[in-house]
Amino acid sequence: MPAINEQSISLRDNGSQGDTDRLLPPGLCLKTTIQVFAGEEPEPFIIHKDILCASSDFFKNACKEPWKESAGVVELSGTEPRLFEVYARWLYSPDVLNLMEKPVVTTAANGAISVPAYEPLFHLYALGDMLQDSKFKNAILDKIVEVRRLVNYHPICFSAFVYSELPPSSPLRRLYVDFWVGSSASDWFNTKNPADDCNSPDAPMEFFRDVLRQSKTGGAGKKLWEEDICQYHEHPAGIKCQK
Repeated sequence: MPAINEQSISLRDNGSQGDTDRLLPPGLCLKTTIQVFAGEEPEPFIIHKDILCASSDFFKNACKEPWKESAGVVELSGTEPRLFEVYARWLYSPDVLNLMEKPVVTTAANGAISVPAYEPLFHLYALGDMLQDSKFKNAILDKIVEVRRLVNYHPICFSAFVYSELPPSSPLRRLYVDFWVGSSASDWFNTKNPADDCNSPDAPMEFFRDVLRQSKTGGAGKKLWEEDICQYHEHPAGIKCQK
């Protein structure tokens, strides 16, 4: 996984995080911790075991006997430390995502347009998928839609990442296709950014087939994420988003 631009994922420290602390469910033990080593970072993240396992099925399973991780040390060698730091902070204060820098649209010297805030969010979603943390994925997906509303510019350069890092059943994969089907215009196919889906040789043919299929089966022009964002969330059976 490529390194993430540090500026695009920085968190503003406004000194008010105490107001956003997670209300912990009863029965959680705050005496046992886990050391999580991310990437090449020599210093571990130290997180309360019950908080981690209550949110992540990956850690819940990893901490069971007879796995070596049950001893209290978990190594995530392929994980960007700055990404895991955001996840670790979110475990204790979910509102930490609101402290991310305000998204902006940037224009390069060659006229290529991009929104730096999208990249870490897509990578954070993939991290949540690996950690099997549905609540975290739902929160990140909501943030992606929020950024789209704030900047009025869609993410259009992540098809290769989405299709290589996420399974076919992934809600973010479906949302990404719906972005294209519901909002794409002619200028999406005539951009100056070589990384954009329409220009990149890495953009998978499967993605364009999915866009075409969805367009021809009644999805064209429909902004489904605005109608009901809960359809892109993962919840236990029978649970729906609170309105």
